[in-house]
Amino acid sequence: MIIKLAQLVIEVKSRYRYTYDMCHDYLYDGDEKPVFTVFATNEQIEKERKKTPGFPDDLLENTSIYRNICMEILLYDALFLHSAAISVDNEAYIFTADSGTGKTTHMNLWLEKFGERAFVINGDKPIIRKIDDEFYVFGTPWCGKEGLNRNVGVPLKSIGIIKRSEVNMAKKTDSRTAMLFLLTQTVRPKGIE
Repeated sequence: MIIKLAQLVIEVKSRYRYTYDMCHDYLYDGDEKPVFTVFATNEQIEKERKKTPGFPDDLLENTSIYRNICMEILLYDALFLHSAAISVDNEAYIFTADSGTGKTTHMNLWLEKFGERAFVINGDKPIIRKIDDEFYVFGTPWCGKEGLNRNVGVPLKSIGIIKRSEVNMAKKTDSRTAMLFLLTQTVRPKGIE
């Protein structure tokens, strides 16, 4: 199957229908040739099985395929970020945090506040890509248990790091602190610190 993700045409070889069904809204039938091909090896599926015993093979393959996509897109000025992303007035806002901290809750508060001016780009695993010196946030079919995603690219306005607190506040953080946290919420080649 050929998909278009973050304006990249990608060939995905999958043994199971699960990945095809999941990527349905991202299928591509244009003239552009794929920039890369991904598939899951038996070794990758077994590695995922050790992390999540009891998961079916189709889901383990799907997870491995997405990990492979995440590694390949690094070569195209793109990265996956564990986060929730929304668009308000055609600007993307990303909320990232450790699992269970409240990304989806925060996203839903913004959707409620901004109503028809807002929509979900991706509920769990958007891609950020730099194109012509501007950063865009793209939806992906890998979007969390709620299944919230849209096959769009929206200019990035801001990234918010959510932390639990007794006080409701927002403050700007320094670049080093922000970058160190963001690196914990993405994938990168081994050996890069």
